[in-house]
Amino acid sequence: MLAHVLRAISHWFPRSWEGRGAGRFLWVLHPPRQAGTAAADGMRGGGQIVAERTRAGAAEGAAAYPGTGAGMDWMEGSTPPPRPRHGAVWVQQGQIRVSDPEAGGMFAVLRIPEDERLTVWVDGVRARGEIVVDTRTPLLVRMKTEPARVSYSWKVAPDGLSATLCKQVTRGRTVRLVDTPPMRVLALRMEEVSLAPPPTPMEEMLARVRDAGWVGEVDAAALGELAQAEETTERVVVRGQAARRPEPERYRRLIPEPTGRARLDVTTVSAGTPVAEVIPPLPGVPGRDVHGREIPIPPAVRGPVLGDGVTVVQDRVVALRSGRLVFGPNRIDVHRELVIERDVTAEDGPVVFDGAITVRGSVLDGATVRAQGDVTVEGGVLRALVLAGGSVDVAGHIVGSRVFAGHEASAYDAILPLVRDIASTLLNFQRDCSILVENAAKRPDAPRIIPRIPDLLLQGRYTLLAASLQVFADDVHQLSEWDEHYRRLARMWTQRWTGLARTRLAPEDVLALVQGFQDYLEQVERAAQAPEAHLTASSVASSTVHATGDVVIHGAGVFTSGVESGGSVEIQGCVRGGFIHAERAAHIGELGSEFGVECSVRVRRADGRIRVGTRHPQTTLVCGQRRDRNLVTQHRVDFVSRPAEGGCP
Repeated sequence: MLAHVLRAISHWFPRSWEGRGAGRFLWVLHPPRQAGTAAADGMRGGGQIVAERTRAGAAEGAAAYPGTGAGMDWMEGSTPPPRPRHGAVWVQQGQIRVSDPEAGGMFAVLRIPEDERLTVWVDGVRARGEIVVDTRTPLLVRMKTEPARVSYSWKVAPDGLSATLCKQVTRGRTVRLVDTPPMRVLALRMEEVSLAPPPTPMEEMLARVRDAGWVGEVDAAALGELAQAEETTERVVVRGQAARRPEPERYRRLIPEPTGRARLDVTTVSAGTPVAEVIPPLPGVPGRDVHGREIPIPPAVRGPVLGDGVTVVQDRVVALRSGRLVFGPNRIDVHRELVIERDVTAEDGPVVFDGAITVRGSVLDGATVRAQGDVTVEGGVLRALVLAGGSVDVAGHIVGSRVFAGHEASAYDAILPLVRDIASTLLNFQRDCSILVENAAKRPDAPRIIPRIPDLLLQGRYTLLAASLQVFADDVHQLSEWDEHYRRLARMWTQRWTGLARTRLAPEDVLALVQGFQDYLEQVERAAQAPEAHLTASSVASSTVHATGDVVIHGAGVFTSGVESGGSVEIQGCVRGGFIHAERAAHIGELGSEFGVECSVRVRRADGRIRVGTRHPQTTLVCGQRRDRNLVTQHRVDFVSRPAEGGCP
């Protein structure tokens, strides 16, 4: 009974499962086990069925099992025979490959698509649809190909100085077979491929240049790039010779550009400073375009103009005066005025200039402005420092600041007695050194004694000279901030005439110190005799102002401030708190207040005069040796050194 069931199953299952592509089942009949075993006890009919599903395809299963009933012959207690291998066809690197089947296997089938870009020929006959192929099938495959197209054209620059070769590329197209794994039935698939043009021979590229008749330098590298180019591109391959313009006399700057961190960078120079080197002019040279035509020499360009503040000395541009260096493409000059078109703040750093300074705005918190010339401020001065070698004109108010007009003359005037005393004493010092050196030269130990003679004199007979020189070097008046001659003398004293260095001095060192102070004395005497510097402002509050000339306050007045003048003081408003010192005269609209605010006015000269429109109590007037303090309000006061008849001003 079991054998009949198995035959029926084997007759139906191979075809039904293989037709569905699900593989095949192998049915194996095992003989019944001996009685008494555990396996035999569990079996009915004395047999066991084992089903195995393999992973083969449906086509291969059908070939392996061509019948139904015949299959049961080997299943009953025997090993199944091996399956035959089918033929295969595949595409490898664009080529069709074929393998033949084994005995009993099926031949490969090739499906040819209906596409005009692909034709397959077998024995000279075009094949279509499905064809059976083996290793002896003469296949010829042809692909439709559109080759790449290349054309060249020339383009000349408007100035005729270059010729450009343009390469126009139209890429070709073709198809190729897509690689596949081996298959018994293969449908050919294609993909489109872009074709680049082949490189143009270099000889052909050079021939194009020669045939065009260009004149100039050929760029071989650019030609090579064009020859290899696979896309549309262009290159300049021929260049003419441009005409060279005549170059005028040029100037190379010798003064470095400002590199400070401050916002306001100004280059200042002193008279006699070389500011530039003169570079000789160069002649022009004609050119030639790619057509071979000559290009005329262009007109010369005008070089920088030298201003009145500079001159040429031995191939050098030298400053004729001290001031701000202007070094531009059109002009080289030294200006005596620096114009600042905005406010000056502490962020600008100290603004130091050898000439005059004009500030279009105000001088604000923490700023410092120092000029050897005049200073003009169109705004105000608020908690700042202004030092002018000349006059100071402030259109606005001076608040919490220090302003000095003619500060250099004041400093030189203060130091003049000291410099005069040092210069005179140094002449005697030099005379005594010469006598001692002459006597010491006769001794056998002269090399040891002579260098110590200046030190011995300064420790003995000239101790006051040594003290005066040290006071000079201490720079009480801050001359080192603007006076190079002073800095040089102070450095000489500090480095050569102090400490152990003073015991190794030569007569040349004494001569250099004496000559340096004689020259400096002449400079200080000239500066002390400079014209008076004046100061004008709208008002002054909580400040100190000083001028070697007149001081004019044309606004509200002076409040809790100190005003010093080497000339006259004129205050059109009031003075409340502080002091007024003048050399010749003082004219004040209102002095003090009805609440008794302390303030004083002093005129140093005996022939001076103080005039006050309204004088409030508790105010002091001093003219020459005469002093007066009032207790009541007075009007139209005219105070002089000697009172008029009657005793009261």
